Amino acid sequence: LENKVFDPRTDYQAEVEIITDEIFYKSYFISQEETVLELLNGVCTIEYFQIDGNADRLVCSLSVTNIPQGQQDTRFAAFSGLGQNRVLVWNLIKKKWSSFYMKNLIRFVRDDTSGIQ
Repeated sequence: LENKVFDPRTDYQAEVEIITDEIFYKSYFISQEETVLELLNGVCTIEYFQIDGNADRLVCSLSVTNIPQGQQDTRFAAFSGLGQNRVLVWNLIKKKWSSFYMKNLIRFVRDDTSGIQ
């Protein structure tokens, strides 16, 4: 993600923070592919607008360590998205699959230093 330039063909505008033991990265855009990669690496907090216009928040992941054993086939299918730039995630609060549209993304945070946000 470092030194990346906004690409209007693939990137979506949102507040983005990635915090690990090695890096602190802040941006105002992210692609769907980068979103999935971050979800694969840990727990993320996603703020987005639902279809009805209400704001919502997901604490979610695609990391193998955070998804129940019986859900691995669905996890694998989530890597390529659901079409229409929709991302499938494992909701750690509701313990079920949830999704959001990249165009409705407000804020994306992956903070490995503080646990669930």
